Amino acid sequence: MKLAIIRALIPYLTVGLFWCYLDSAWLALVSYHVTILVFRDRTIKLNFKINRLGVQLALITVPSGILTYFLLDYFTKTKIDDWLLSYGLEGTSFLLMIPYFGLIHPLIEQIHWSPLRKKTWISHLLFAGYHLLVLSSLLSTVWLIAAFFLLATVSLTWSILEEKTEGMTSGVLSHTFADFGIILATWFLIS
Repeated sequence: MKLAIIRALIPYLTVGLFWCYLDSAWLALVSYHVTILVFRDRTIKLNFKINRLGVQLALITVPSGILTYFLLDYFTKTKIDDWLLSYGLEGTSFLLMIPYFGLIHPLIEQIHWSPLRKKTWISHLLFAGYHLLVLSSLLSTVWLIAAFFLLATVSLTWSILEEKTEGMTSGVLSHTFADFGIILATWFLIS
């Protein structure tokens, strides 16, 4: 369990350094992914079974992008385009981030967190907490608290989905639908 908690702290190091200190979205995300792939638990077999129930359950997150499009401006303490610009996400950099964040990030993040969620319930809190490193520069305290509870609940839900569907596919699909929807909505908002 100690090793699981140490692995769960990886995003705090990479995102803390590259997002919070160096203000670089790309360095934060890529370093996070590289450390996941280098230090992942290779004794864990990644199980990607596709079944109808898993796909149906994953579809629940499709409205994430729509909700982001209509509600994001109400939750932020700064303009979204200024926020993105301050972390190096403009023009081509942001356009490249759309497929990377929407398609690659969910898979790699699930590879990291899925085994950790099975080892300790603390991983749900650590998953939610590391996202606050990024969101603290965008959201007010009230919305940060709400985001923490929402993300911890999402992590718990992915655990349940994976257990019910006997594989990671529903979590990966759910995460992909949510992240891709959120980044596309953000692109529409700043376009």
